[in-house]
Amino acid sequence: MQLRGQSFRTAAELLGSRVAYHDLNIYDLDPATIGQFDLVVIGYVLQLVRDPLRALEAVRGVCRGWVLVLDTVSAPLSLLPVPLARLCARSGQLEWFVFNRTGLTQALALAGFEVEAVTRLLRDHPGPAVATAELSWSVRARHALGLLGRSVAVRGSVPRRGHV
Repeated sequence: MQLRGQSFRTAAELLGSRVAYHDLNIYDLDPATIGQFDLVVIGYVLQLVRDPLRALEAVRGVCRGWVLVLDTVSAPLSLLPVPLARLCARSGQLEWFVFNRTGLTQALALAGFEVEAVTRLLRDHPGPAVATAELSWSVRARHALGLLGRSVAVRGSVPRRGHV
């Protein structure tokens, strides 16, 4: 983490930016310590925490404008029109929870965000550091069938005073 923080600080200095790097546990976000932000971006975090609603509530505490959440969702569960999340969703994977599309939007609403937009299911692709040949045949098959590798982006905002 030290190298990442130093690289971030160096880039900020070279760009003349006032941004700051904080290596924090998501549950420990505190507006008194780190301030509040007009935009908070959360990418593939909620599936990796034990309590995604608590994590979103912590983010809500430091967000005064908009939140953009991009996370893995269950394509099969997304066929159902009710909000759902599956615990320990897939064997061999690292997720605690995987929501369906409706469940992810409901989680943001429960955390105090006003959901403004939700994308269709997006197809994930391995990054440049992952050669397709390195993936097992079962992982490649599950990606091809849409059982793995689906995400949704949700944009939410902090309700203005007087609005609920």
